[in-house]
Amino acid sequence: MHILFMKNNGILLIMTNPNGWRNPKVCGGAEVQTSSIINKLIDFDWYILLPNQLFDILKNVYSSTHLHYLPVDVLFQKTNVLTDIFQGLLCTLKWVIIGWNMRNKYSLIYSATTNFSDIFPAKLISTITRKPYIVKYHISIYDESKVLSIYKNFRKEKNTIIDSFIRAVLARMAIVFMSKAKVNIVVCKYLGEQLAKCGINSETIKLNYNGIDFEKIKTYYDKNIKKKYDLCFIGRIEKNKGLLDIIEVVDKIKKQKPDILTVIIGDGSYLQEIKNIIRDRGLEKHIRITGFLGSERYKYLQESCIFISPTYAKEGFGLTLLEALFFNVPVVAYSNPIFKEIFAVYDSVKLIQQNISILEDTILGLLQNKENSRPDVSNYSLNKCVEREKLIISEII
Repeated sequence: MHILFMKNNGILLIMTNPNGWRNPKVCGGAEVQTSSIINKLIDFDWYILLPNQLFDILKNVYSSTHLHYLPVDVLFQKTNVLTDIFQGLLCTLKWVIIGWNMRNKYSLIYSATTNFSDIFPAKLISTITRKPYIVKYHISIYDESKVLSIYKNFRKEKNTIIDSFIRAVLARMAIVFMSKAKVNIVVCKYLGEQLAKCGINSETIKLNYNGIDFEKIKTYYDKNIKKKYDLCFIGRIEKNKGLLDIIEVVDKIKKQKPDILTVIIGDGSYLQEIKNIIRDRGLEKHIRITGFLGSERYKYLQESCIFISPTYAKEGFGLTLLEALFFNVPVVAYSNPIFKEIFAVYDSVKLIQQNISILEDTILGLLQNKENSRPDVSNYSLNKCVEREKLIISEII
């Protein structure tokens, strides 16, 4: 389908994440996925509101004339719960003013996530401009709509009591805003079921699985690469991502396999603490931390025997698992409803209970049996994802 748009049929995309996951220039999977999608949705004229730290990351990535960036300053580089709230409210005020002033340039408002810093300004701008907004829902935080239930889910992610409570209240408010959205796009069926249980009109829920640009990353494929690492982790370095479990299992496995070597790739607010724990436990020669690597991570991934994801977080899709499968690296991950929906069909993915002993046994078993067939993950290509997204948006405009 090709659509010729009038000038005022642009799309205002609110992809803010003003606090950078509590660490400057560290993006979550939702931001990365949204960035990839909009770069290929060239039929649309996008006006993007985002803080300068995201602007610095993205401005040199995309050359399309359809993308117009509107960076906004933020006050704090290192933050806590209180500064998050203050900064989020201040950014919202700025974005609402900008959204009102450029109201003649767009006809649809797109909240890139259900984070309060995205969905709240989207709703406000929609109210004052009387233009529809859509929401992208990425994470499985809702078992039900009660604040206490949401709070318990955040606590299971190993967040603090205060942080969990504040985030639960904001998440509950996000449900109200989703109920007013023209469309709620979910990245898997399970998330759509969650929203329906929370009272969101099922007619507004549209499914669009996430995707990876396989054509791009296949240029990094090296069939002659040599294995160097036993385990590989890629992701944000946060407490709820299971980094402590990785340290614990490496410490146990080295008693049977003294040469075990693990690489941890990523950045986040938990990075320095993880480094300290590794040093204190004398595991420096067994665990290497590289920091954020960008596309260089594909080399390390292919050099690894197993990709490990013992996450406690309420995940939304699992793009890093998909990358591992593309490069024919078997996966060991703690099971959750979304991973079951997406990855249980692949023999090279082992979804297990949140248990260190089971994690250890599964890893040792895979290290002893390294033969596995390359799975077909083409259904989750970025091109297919973009086509579905384009159809959803086109039906609204």
